[in-house]
Order: sequence, then structure tokens, then C-alpha cells
Amino acid sequence: MRNDHIAEWWTRDISAASLISGAGQIRARGRLALFAKVADIDALIAQAINAVREIRTSKQVFSDNFQVSSRDGVEVFIVGSLAGGTGSGKFLDVAFLTREHLSNFSNITGVFVLPRVFANIPQTHLVKSNAYGALKEIEHFWGLSPS
Repeated sequence: MRNDHIAEWWTRDISAASLISGAGQIRARGRLALFAKVADIDALIAQAINAVREIRTSKQVFSDNFQVSSRDGVEVFIVGSLAGGTGSGKFLDVAFLTREHLSNFSNITGVFVLPRVFANIPQTHLVKSNAYGALKEIEHFWGLSPS
């Protein structure tokens, strides 16, 4: 079965079968793994956001220490690593999927570790290039890169 969207960025020299053992520091593998289960992941994101909204509406109790805003906003934190293949390969797609379920009063914040965390660990030769690629994507989508 062919998916034209995935064919745009999937490199043919990377075997899809190799995903069984993890992304192996290959960003495209991490992204492919996300798209392999995108419907399930999207449903889980929607479920988590709805659960937070339900908690907010059920806790309409006000006290000195706790006050629920009347706005429908939700704070979302995406936490991971930009150095490996899994996190750096899919963090933006996860943010875009999440944004589809949020109102204008919501925020998405990324909290990511960078390659230095993996210093002196064997078989981490791609961590710097993975982080560089992820940061270049952030730069592009924030409109910071020169046109």
C-alpha cells in the first residue's frame, strides 16, 4: 500500500522492517512510526485533552488556593529528546496533531533534551545531527529561517 504523503520524505534506503528494534537514531524512522499509528495516537491525544477539560469543568470550586479559569484553554507539554530518532523525528507532527484539538486559549510547550545529555555514551554518533535537523525544523516553522 502506497502513501504519497510519506513517500515525499521517506528515504528508500531505510528499511521499514528495521523499525521493529526502534528508530536507531534515524529521524525518518521515528516519524514513520508515528504515521504507522497516527489514528491511534490522534485518538489518545484527543482523549487526554478531553479528560483535562472534564476535570476542569468538574472542579468549578473556587478557593484561595485554586481557581478554575472560565476559558477553554489547555496547557500541553511535549517532553522528549531532540537527539535520538524517535523524539526528534516526530515532535513537530505530535505538536501539529495536538493543535487540531485545542482552542485559541491553549498553549503547547516543548521541553526537550539536547545531545549533551548523551555525551560519552557509546553508539550515539548521530545525536548532534539529529538535534541540528530538529532545530532547523523549528526555525523553519517559526518563520525564522531566511527566505
